[in-house]
Amino acid sequence: MKISVRFEGGLGDHILANRFIPGILEKYPKAEIHMFSDTGGKPLQSDTLLSLYDFYSSRTLLKRKRKEHFITTQFGKENFPAHLDNVDDEQRSFMFGFDKFFNLHIDWLDWLDYDIGWQRHFYNFPDPSLKIFPLKSKKPYIILHIASDNLGNNHRMSKKYIQSIISEISTNYEVYVLTTESTDNFVSSRITATPRVKKFQGSLPQVINLIKGCTAMYAIDSGIKYFGYTFNKPTLCWTKESSKPHSCPYAFQVRWLTFPQLMFPLEHDAKYMNECMENLIRTNNFFLGPHIEHGILGDALIRREEQ
Repeated sequence: MKISVRFEGGLGDHILANRFIPGILEKYPKAEIHMFSDTGGKPLQSDTLLSLYDFYSSRTLLKRKRKEHFITTQFGKENFPAHLDNVDDEQRSFMFGFDKFFNLHIDWLDWLDYDIGWQRHFYNFPDPSLKIFPLKSKKPYIILHIASDNLGNNHRMSKKYIQSIISEISTNYEVYVLTTESTDNFVSSRITATPRVKKFQGSLPQVINLIKGCTAMYAIDSGIKYFGYTFNKPTLCWTKESSKPHSCPYAFQVRWLTFPQLMFPLEHDAKYMNECMENLIRTNNFFLGPHIEHGILGDALIRREEQ
C-alpha cells in the first residue's frame, strides 16, 4: 500500500505531524509513506525529518496556485492560502492518487477524524530512527532559546529578565544560548558571554545534536522546543498564549502547545521557573508536575514506601 501524507507550515508543524506516522504504520503495516510538504518550496522542514526518521519513501515540495486563497468560515471571510484547493492542480492530483491520503496539516485538524490511533500518539514524539550523536561535553549544560527567526512572533523578552534566568542556572550548569544570523543582534543585546554562558550558532543538525546532549532546555514557543520533547529533556516554554503558569487555551494545546503544564507567560517569575526546572531535573519527572517540589513528589503521588 502507498500512502500520501500532507504536512504544512513551519518546522514545529512538521514535527507535530510526524507524531502520527507511527499510528499510520501500525494500521497499515509495511505501507510506503510519501511526504508532501507545503512550505512555499522551503526544504528545511522536510529535510530535518528525513535526517531523523526513515519513515518516508519520498518527499515532494508542494507549490501553491496563488498567494491568497479566501474561504468562508464561522469567522467570516478568511485568507487561507494553506487550503488543499490552493495546491498546484497537477501535484494535488498526484497526491490524491495514492491508495490512502492523510491531511496532517496541524491547524486544519482533519487528523482528529482519522482512525489511526492518533490519541495514543498525541503526547509521544517518536525517537529518531536514524542515529543522532549528542554534543560531547565534560560539563552538564542547559540550553536557552530566546529568539526565533520568525521576527514577528512577539516573544521578545527584556535583558533584565533574561539575565535573571541565566544568573541562577549558570551556578550549576553551563548555558548555551541559541542564536542564528537573523537573531544574533537580539541575543547579543540580552546576554553577556562568560566562560559559563556561551552563544551557540550552528546548523540545525548541530542544534539537534546540542539538544540531545543537554540536561534541560528553556525555550520560547517555536519549533525548537519539540526537539526537547523528542529527546525526553525537561523543557519549559514561554508563550504569549499563556495567561498563567502551567496553562494555555485548549485550542492551542490541541495544536501547538502540547504540554500545558510546561507553559509559562512571557517573563514569568524567574525564580519560580528555575525551581520548576530543578524539580524536573532532580525527579526525572519531565512532564507530570514541574511545580511539585522534588522533595515531596512521592507524597503528592501517594507513592508507597515499604517500611
